[in-house]
Amino acid sequence: MNQKARDFAFALDWMKEKGWNPWSIFTQAWHETGRFEKVIGQHNYWGIKYSKNWNDLRVQVRTHEYENGESVEKICEFADWKTVKDALMFYDDLVQRLYPQAYDTRLDCLTFFRDLVNHKLKWATDPAYPEKLSRVYASLKFDQSVREFMP
Repeated sequence: MNQKARDFAFALDWMKEKGWNPWSIFTQAWHETGRFEKVIGQHNYWGIKYSKNWNDLRVQVRTHEYENGESVEKICEFADWKTVKDALMFYDDLVQRLYPQAYDTRLDCLTFFRDLVNHKLKWATDPAYPEKLSRVYASLKFDQSVREFMP
């Protein structure tokens, strides 16, 4: 695990206090950042794009989106945060507001992954997103180098 991943894992104590299973958040961030090697900006671990009301850090990144079932390369603007905790606070609020069913299942990783895309508003455009997260989760749970840093 690189330093970004360790720093992220250490910050998850705060999310655990808020009722999260830290593995849910860590797995999604691990997947979205390619093992924390491609974090967007300083602390965007989930590929969160900025909204029109966003008045903080922004970064442009070349990314892939799925349109009509096809992967398309695009340049998009993403939100960024100054600290890991700032990013986690935003993530907690975002999931609670926009993905309430996923928020309600945040202790059950596999259900949480499915609930991120099972409604009108979908976290990812990739139709296989929940299955990919489930496979990542299964492998991470058995990785001792990851387990030793998780709260």
